[in-house]
Amino acid sequence: MDASHHPMNSYSSDDEGERTLDVDGLGRSEASGREVERTSEADMYDQEELRTDLDVPVPIDQGIRSDLHSDQAGWQPLELSRVNAYAIPNSAKIFAEQHPDYSTIPELITQATSNILIRIEINIYLIDSSLWTDPDQLSAYLALVKDYFIQARIQLRFTFKEGPAPAWTEEINQVHLYFTHAMRNPRGALPQGFGNLPAGKAVINDHLMDRPQLHDNPLFLPGKPIGHEIGHVLGLPHVSDRRYLMAQGTSAENQLQITAEEAVIMRVMALFRFGATIQE
Repeated sequence: MDASHHPMNSYSSDDEGERTLDVDGLGRSEASGREVERTSEADMYDQEELRTDLDVPVPIDQGIRSDLHSDQAGWQPLELSRVNAYAIPNSAKIFAEQHPDYSTIPELITQATSNILIRIEINIYLIDSSLWTDPDQLSAYLALVKDYFIQARIQLRFTFKEGPAPAWTEEINQVHLYFTHAMRNPRGALPQGFGNLPAGKAVINDHLMDRPQLHDNPLFLPGKPIGHEIGHVLGLPHVSDRRYLMAQGTSAENQLQITAEEAVIMRVMALFRFGATIQE
């Protein structure tokens, strides 16, 4: 894998007329110009979900790192062709009822259990964050997350979006990543971060980033929680083994590993629901 994450900036325009800044494979949308359609106020999780709780204390900024390199971690693409996707139990999936019936999509399962690289588009919004005000601050951390997912033969393409963020029930078949000061989850709790498969959204609250004392390896802060919450959006539950990306919490034992079975679950969800594309 390419472990050099020094930004090289170049501009290009996509088919929608948005200007994108390419920073080591990270796309930034500089102008949207499109109104976001709103769902009915009767929806359980409408635009009100995007209002943040500003009474939460602002965390101490521990400093934005730009020198993160993951070559020492040694993450390598997994062999996926030996995974029997049809034998994966529902207990290995979060929101199991939202996963497709694998027996009805044999061609997609063949793609998911191949060693072909797939790409997922992830839209990022900075919403009232006290820490993250510029996409460049996050480029090194997002590059780490991209390296985690190479294990699953998944390429993540991040694009920073401006303008109103989609409400909770909007654009649910597109993966979104929100960095915000303090956003509550659909149950009304205020966790440090959360990922939600039904909504297709992951949220990173500011105070999640403010805990270096809980992790001995700076490479994984805050890259670990970002990758972890994206894993939830792609259908993965928590695991108990601290070596793995989907272990709850953060620990010096974390090596951010992904199993071949987890990789297949995420690839199926990405291809079936989130518009992932095959990269020949």
